[in-house]
Amino acid sequence: MTVENEARGRSNLRRGKAWMRSCVRWLREHGAPHADVVTTAHSSDITGVGDLAIEATLEDWQRIGAKADQAAADASRRGVDYWCVWKSRRGVTDPGGAWCITTFGQWWGAHQELAELRAEVRLLRKVIREGAEEDKAAAQNV
Repeated sequence: MTVENEARGRSNLRRGKAWMRSCVRWLREHGAPHADVVTTAHSSDITGVGDLAIEATLEDWQRIGAKADQAAADASRRGVDYWCVWKSRRGVTDPGGAWCITTFGQWWGAHQELAELRAEVRLLRKVIREGAEEDKAAAQNV
């Protein structure tokens, strides 16, 4: 390995770690206060986000398949249900605007579950609203 390649490798490692830290910061600011970078091999890059294995990467698109396989294997080893690759996006500094790569089947299952939860919330809101209106009407009749 040449001195130039070694320097490039160290630079890529530093950039990758900085990306992971910025992803963790983003997660903490958006509802995952226990998010943290993991230094243990085969456990995913970021933990503290429930049943999700996150592989954060700056890798080229040609390597995303390998990163996805790694994230899926890490999720399986950890016994968690979901995984994703959090891929930086050229020209976008906010990790929330980066790419999230997973399988369509996994995304669709989560989408369906979210749709079901939204329907339940709408129903609960309706019941609460109707109950509040009944309480108000009863209070006026007293």
